Amino acid sequence: MMANHKIFGFTLSAAGLLFLCSYFELIKAPHQLITSIIFMMYGIISVFNSFGSYKRGTLALGSIIFLTGTAMFVVEQFEILQTANILFPSILFIVGGTSFILFLDNISNFIFFLTAVVLIGFSTFLIAGATVHPYIRSANYISNIVIELWPVLLFFAGVGMLLRKTV
Repeated sequence: MMANHKIFGFTLSAAGLLFLCSYFELIKAPHQLITSIIFMMYGIISVFNSFGSYKRGTLALGSIIFLTGTAMFVVEQFEILQTANILFPSILFIVGGTSFILFLDNISNFIFFLTAVVLIGFSTFLIAGATVHPYIRSANYISNIVIELWPVLLFFAGVGMLLRKTV
């Protein structure tokens, strides 16, 4: 089992090497493809190292990063032009997939399995054809706003954690 800082260091080194190769045109790969591969690589190594160790936070974060990289890879490779239409279903699928991984880590927590089935099923339904519904368009619009403003949300979440009084 590698420590998290070693995994992160390995991932940063690989990312730097891939971006340098792309910059000097040794490989012909768009930056989104390289980023998705790095996300998948870091996520799968993190999941592998934290699986079975009851480190739910690390396992969930690794799963989210891996599934986000997978979604980016699919968008890049299949040239999906209107990514706004699949943003909300992708978020549901990522959260559902993470719930399923958490269930596999501890099978006694059946709520993770139920959450995974509902979210993955609903996201599959949305991608399959219900993306034109006004509620889905609204959810995609809100998701796009959240994606644009995530640094601000992270900042306020961090400030809130720092200002919170411990009981």
